[in-house]
Amino acid sequence: MRKVRLLTTLAIMIFLTYMALDPRLVIPDEPKGAIGKDTEEAIFHIDGMTCSDCIKEVQRAIMKVSGVIDARVTLKGFFRTEGRADIKYEKGKVTPDQLIRAVSSASNAMYTYKAHLLETK
Repeated sequence: MRKVRLLTTLAIMIFLTYMALDPRLVIPDEPKGAIGKDTEEAIFHIDGMTCSDCIKEVQRAIMKVSGVIDARVTLKGFFRTEGRADIKYEKGKVTPDQLIRAVSSASNAMYTYKAHLLETK
């Protein structure tokens, strides 16, 4: 009976840890800025992210850029090593270079983030 209870508790702990670390389960903030303005979208590959805290730091740095409407930062791939940012911003107020610098500014002593532009829409 003790073994069953221990295994059940262990399985629940593992499940809850996975749920807490899965970036797909993070509820994104509401987009700031008015809808209906001329906007552009850019997709970036981001190197250096390894966890949900990295995602939060990079997203926070991107959202600080004046003119950014929304930023969705995720980690994908089997080992969650493929960082990606989908960013919507006001046309003419933000350039992809500003967003690349914003991602780099989120770097700290532990992690260095580098963004590479994949596509603009």
